[in-house]
Amino acid sequence: MISRQRRARICLTKLTYREALKTYFYIDVPQNGKTSLSDFRSIHDWYGISPTQLDLIADPMFYVDQWGQWESPNAQAYYYLCDLDLTGEGQGPGSLLGDLHFRMGEVSCGDYLGVLSEDPITASLLQARLIELGHNTSVEIVDGT
Repeated sequence: MISRQRRARICLTKLTYREALKTYFYIDVPQNGKTSLSDFRSIHDWYGISPTQLDLIADPMFYVDQWGQWESPNAQAYYYLCDLDLTGEGQGPGSLLGDLHFRMGEVSCGDYLGVLSEDPITASLLQARLIELGHNTSVEIVDGT
């Protein structure tokens, strides 16, 4: 869960454009043909997808940013840890023990979301706190190489 600024291991599920639109953009295009021409035009204008492409396997670049914000291992660690009382002083990241950094798109044009640390002691403190809270979760330090 704690990363040493490593490259993300991309483990995207292959989706069709129809599935990607529904999963990541909340646009449901039913297969029964009940979609209006103006809806198809809007989808094409916004996303560059024509009706004939809907059931083709989508280019992962079409939805990788949304995946990175919601389903990637980094995002899962962020949302999981952000909701826990890690200090015993209330919920949320707050003033944390050790070198634990919650990152959410902190650079211009950046959309990184995750929890970082360079310190093995922080990993140990985090593991102890998770055990204290009754969570059966192991903390791993992953080398960036």
